[in-house]
Amino acid sequence: MRISANRRQAGITLVELMVTMVILGIATTAIVMVWISLQNSFAYSSKSSEQREFTRDAITLVARELRDVRRPTQNSSISAINRANAYDISFYTSFHGTDTASPSPSVQYVQYEIQADGDHHTLFRQIDGGGWQRVLSYVMNRKRNQPLFTYSYINDSARLESGSAVLGDMTDRIVNIQIRLVVDTNPDHAPAPMTLTTTVQPRNLRST
Repeated sequence: MRISANRRQAGITLVELMVTMVILGIATTAIVMVWISLQNSFAYSSKSSEQREFTRDAITLVARELRDVRRPTQNSSISAINRANAYDISFYTSFHGTDTASPSPSVQYVQYEIQADGDHHTLFRQIDGGGWQRVLSYVMNRKRNQPLFTYSYINDSARLESGSAVLGDMTDRIVNIQIRLVVDTNPDHAPAPMTLTTTVQPRNLRST
């Protein structure tokens, strides 16, 4: 049987091919956008979780050591807290001592201070005059003018007073210390700065 030369051949036209390519392009773009969104969401969650974990560990460390502040020896005239400012504090603590229940437990002299560290600020810690150790990077307290430490203490009028600095032997009258850490591990990008706050009552100061 002879096939007519005028019979239309089977296949797709150029227009149909272009329409198919456009549809495939739109679908591919949508898939890529969803994938990028999921990646960004995962990165945000990961950085946020990491930032929260590091900040919680740092504030827990500071709080534990401050909770066990005490004079270097039982009858010492040296204050348990040597310096108490907005962004730095120095004190004796028995937290790392081997026998904290003893009347004269082993104590260490600990200092915390926010210092410039390259293009950001870092919370540093020093023990017994040794080298400074990084505790937490990208601390934003200084840049945001938010005290790291706020103190409540008994003033000369026997009233409770609060402030970001306590001078001289007034440090022995401190009732509690608020620690407020503002941290941004990814400046100018998500996640937003994180703030963690806790309040410590130095358990040994009232007996000094």
